[in-house]
Amino acid sequence: MEAIRKSTAYQSIFGKPGGPSPVGPRQHLQQGLGTPTQPFTMALGMVNHNLASHGSTDLTPMQSAKYIKRAKKVENMTLSNTGAHVESAMDWAKQGNGTGVFMNLSAAFFTGVRDHANYKTGKVFRSPSKF
Repeated sequence: MEAIRKSTAYQSIFGKPGGPSPVGPRQHLQQGLGTPTQPFTMALGMVNHNLASHGSTDLTPMQSAKYIKRAKKVENMTLSNTGAHVESAMDWAKQGNGTGVFMNLSAAFFTGVRDHANYKTGKVFRSPSKF
């Protein structure tokens, strides 16, 4: 059971109560996300916070900047939630991180429903949000 709790997958889903706040690139990412309205951005903020609460400092400044840029595209409806998760999965695949690939591809299946709703309601055709 202890090995499971130390896994990146577990730590990305379950935060550590009383754990440290995000620092460094994780803090930059958290601040750069603003107030998310889309599933990709909400999940990104949650995972970032949860990993930080376990003391993770594995995120590089380049990865943080890339995630902020991707989140802005999603919030401004120029990139779908599904597309953002697939792009993120590809980034993790290039680094050989199977957990990141699996988590993002799994999320891509679920966020397709929200993307469909954004098109059906016309939300994607309204002016971009001020992210």
